[in-house]
Amino acid sequence: MKVTTYPRLQLLIEWLRRRHSTENESEKTAIEERGRRKKKEKKKKKEANERVRGGTEKERVGPIRVRGCDTDEDDEDDEDDDDDEDDDDDDDDDDDDDEKRREKGEGKGVEEKKEESLKSSHRGHYLLMPRFASP
Repeated sequence: MKVTTYPRLQLLIEWLRRRHSTENESEKTAIEERGRRKKKEKKKKKEANERVRGGTEKERVGPIRVRGCDTDEDDEDDEDDDDDEDDDDDDDDDDDDDEKRREKGEGKGVEEKKEESLKSSHRGHYLLMPRFASP
């Protein structure tokens, strides 16, 4: 930048530079302060919600268990082993439900649907007609 020979103009330029730099600094600090306040407020809200709900999400849910994988080696009494026996009973209930639906005519099995479609599309077809032994 070119230095002027006018002292008043030089003072004005320096004053503007200082003012501009302090405005930027104060602006930066204000933005940083707002960010800090928001983080604190967010943290306070989160802690208040945790107190209301009864702990953090991890504490409420507990450890994640995957079926078939035993994460706790000390735990010999697995609750997951008991669930396998109950699964067989559920299959029987599903079969009973299917039978009830078939009786009502709501849902038909795949084989029944195939037979009906063959009968309806090939009515009177000689291959589907019953064969009788010749006398």
